[in-house]
Amino acid sequence: MNHFYSIISLVLFVCFLSACDNAPEIDIDKTFADAKKKISDITPTSDEVSQAAEKEVQKLSTIEYRVHTLSFEDTPEDMQAQLAELGQKRWSCFHMERNKEELLVFCSRRPKSYLRHLSKLIPVPLHHE
Repeated sequence: MNHFYSIISLVLFVCFLSACDNAPEIDIDKTFADAKKKISDITPTSDEVSQAAEKEVQKLSTIEYRVHTLSFEDTPEDMQAQLAELGQKRWSCFHMERNKEELLVFCSRRPKSYLRHLSKLIPVPLHHE
């Protein structure tokens, strides 16, 4: 997206210069052709867009799991800090199990997906019967 804004800025700058009386001679057609080529170079193909969309849709039904271990030698503050770090990484811990040497912490999370935020951007009408 940064490239796109750079190209637009370049085109606007060229248009501005062409309006000046003492502007240097610029080949507008070549500049626009170069800008068009750069835009086509950074524009994803329909296959790339399709693959990215398919991956995003798959993420909606995926749940990631992790088993984290806490040592009994850790202080409660250390354990709390480790759990807080898991929370910052979006892990939600749902079960703990004790074994002989450590505490197993079972966590899950949904992968990041832009589609999860779509309902906030596009209001879905409610059907009233």
